[in-house]
Amino acid sequence: EKTLQKPNLKFKVVDISKDLNKIKDSSFTVVFAMRSLHYFDDETTKKVFKEISRVLAPGGKLFFECKSVNDPIVGQQGILIKHFFSKDELEDLLPGFVIEKVYEKPSLDFYKTSSIFISVCAKKGNQATNIHGTF
Repeated sequence: EKTLQKPNLKFKVVDISKDLNKIKDSSFTVVFAMRSLHYFDDETTKKVFKEISRVLAPGGKLFFECKSVNDPIVGQQGILIKHFFSKDELEDLLPGFVIEKVYEKPSLDFYKTSSIFISVCAKKGNQATNIHGTF
């Protein structure tokens, strides 16, 4: 746990696939996962999203970016990427969240290859999941 310039701002860096179970319910206001969630198989991915929902406080925000189902390497053998994300599956992965923004973007900075990522901003709440908007 570290404190930045503001004394009330603290953050934790954790292995999102293993260490979330050590964190109390509703103890975070923001969860940020940058290009990490696509390395897990489907079963682990579902567990990770359930744990994120558990540790995120109501009204808290989840920001993540990961490989899209439209990425050029989908279907290739021998790659580290195990899960490619689509806008359609977000409702299943994020029940109880309002997806405020979602978009796909190309990138050339991922292992120096052409890639397509999906970026998501979602808010935990009591409303049904609703996908809309763009960044």
